[in-house]
Formats: sequence, C-alpha cells, structure tokens
Amino acid sequence: FISLTSYLFFQDSFEAWNNLARCYVKLEQKERAWRVLQEAVRCDFENWKVWDNIMVIATDIGVFDDVVRSYNRILDIKKTHVDKEVLGILVKAVLADLEDSAGKGSARLRPDLLKLLARLTVAVPREAAPWRLYGELLSAGAADQEGVVRGAQCYQRALAATTGHRGWERLRESCGEAVSCGLALLEVVGRVEGGQQLQLANSARLSL
Repeated sequence: FISLTSYLFFQDSFEAWNNLARCYVKLEQKERAWRVLQEAVRCDFENWKVWDNIMVIATDIGVFDDVVRSYNRILDIKKTHVDKEVLGILVKAVLADLEDSAGKGSARLRPDLLKLLARLTVAVPREAAPWRLYGELLSAGAADQEGVVRGAQCYQRALAATTGHRGWERLRESCGEAVSCGLALLEVVGRVEGGQQLQLANSARLSL
C-alpha cells in the first residue's frame, strides 16, 4: 500500500488510481473508491471505462447527479452504452424522490434524466430498456396529458424493440418483458383523455 501511494504521488497514472479504487471497493470503502476515481479520470479524461467505474460506484453510494454526468460522458466517448440496472435505479430514485448522499431529494434530477433517456433512445433505438424507462418517467411524473401521451408512445416503442429481435418468443426473459411492457402500455393508455385515447388504444391493440 505504501509503495502504491508513493507511485501515485510521483506518477500521473490513471491505472494506478484505478487499481487503488479497486482495493477500496474490496475493502467496502466505496466512497473512498469514488474519490480516488476522480483522480483517475483527471489523468485520462477520454477513458470510458474509468467513467463507467465512477458511474457504478456513484450509483452504489447515492451520488446520483454524478451518475447522470458520468453516463453522459460515456455516451460522449462511446456513443452507445446501455446499463439497465443503473438506469432503473436512477428512475426509481427520481420518482420516489429518494435522498442522495448529500441529503437532497433526487426528484430535482428529473429534467437531466429525461434528457439522458431521450439521448439514449436516439442512440440505441432498438434497445427496449431506455424506451421503457423513458415512458415510465414521462408518464409517472406527467403534469399534463402531453406527458402521458408521450409516455404511452415510449412504451409502444419499448414493446416493439422487445419483440423486434428474432427468436424473442423462445426466451422466457424476453417473453416476460413483452408481457410486462404490454400491461404497462395498457395502464398508461387508460390514463389518456379525449380523442387521443382511441387512437392510442387502437395502435396498442395491434401491438399487443
């Protein structure tokens, strides 16, 4: 440990910082690991794997604003990256307004998370998870009918993406996802009012 810290003092090496962060993770000292990774990314700002490590550890310790920032940085570098678990945790935290590591409510991150999910659906339109989570966030926190309609449309895209892969019907997991997404779509369509409901209901019926 002493030799490693000495190396870090004299060398500007992201690998060394990254290795030290791994040591802290194994010691269950994830906040220290997260702080060490801030140094690693300063040494190599273009390394998406370091940003991915920051994103995952920030999720574990509840630094949700850093999770969003890191995810966007990964997309800047890689263009595409889907981490369903991280995205799911972010959506749950925002919808439940969970306190982050600083004691602040996570609902304040809703606009930033909406932008991130919108970016992901453009980057990976054939991936179901971003569409579904985008639909969930839009419809659950909708202040008007526009949000509910957009949420229903995202659920439709999620269902299409789930069933758009050859052989999906032979896999228990993808079948379960299709049924779950279909039920969520029906629930959201039922909340749409006026003439748009009939249009969306007909479209949803065909999808289902």
